[in-house]
Order: sequence, then C-alpha cells, then structure tokens
Amino acid sequence: MTVAGRTVCPPNQEAAMKIDPTGIKPVALPATADNRPAQAKANVRADAGQIDVNLSARAEQLKQLETQLAALPVVDHAKVERIKAAIISGEYVIRPENIAAGLLDSVREMLNAGR
Repeated sequence: MTVAGRTVCPPNQEAAMKIDPTGIKPVALPATADNRPAQAKANVRADAGQIDVNLSARAEQLKQLETQLAALPVVDHAKVERIKAAIISGEYVIRPENIAAGLLDSVREMLNAGR
C-alpha cells in the first residue's frame, strides 16, 4: 500500500520489493505464522485420549514372545567366561579353516538375500 508517496506494509508483514523494468514495486509476501488466519482443528474427538484396540490371538502370542526375548541376556556371560579361561590356559584351538568357511557362508547368505 502507498501512503503519501511511501510504501507502507500492513502490520505483521515484512516489506518486499520486486525490481521491474518500469520501477520498484511492492510485493505481498506469503502468510507467515504471525499473520496467517487461525485454522480450525479437523475432527478432534472429545475422547481422543482413549483408544480401544483388539489384538488377534497371533498378535498376543507375538507380544508374549517379544517380552520373553527382551528378558534374555544379549550376551551369554557364562560362555564368554569359559572361552576366556580356555584361551588363557591354551586349550582354545583356533582353526582358520572353520573361520574361512564361516565367512564364506556369511557372504553367500548376503549375496542370496539381495536377490
């Protein structure tokens, strides 16, 4: 808007100018959070905090299995201690052919999984 030869912007709107071959013209900026009209909330229910869900027998079974698995330790500490003791005493035998075979099997599984 122009008042007394000067460009004046409406409240809560920044001024922007566009260079045009015929001169400088004010440009309206898109609405911002400060100047956009309030929007109504869509489909808000009074009981939105409560949701009833019925799970199938299979879903219940999976939920129980998940709980059981979560209770299992990630590392078998007893096995780790047995292996440590075997290494320290020199009883633990490293077989490179077993390691190589395991690595090859892993690579084969990864290559087949990508197909």
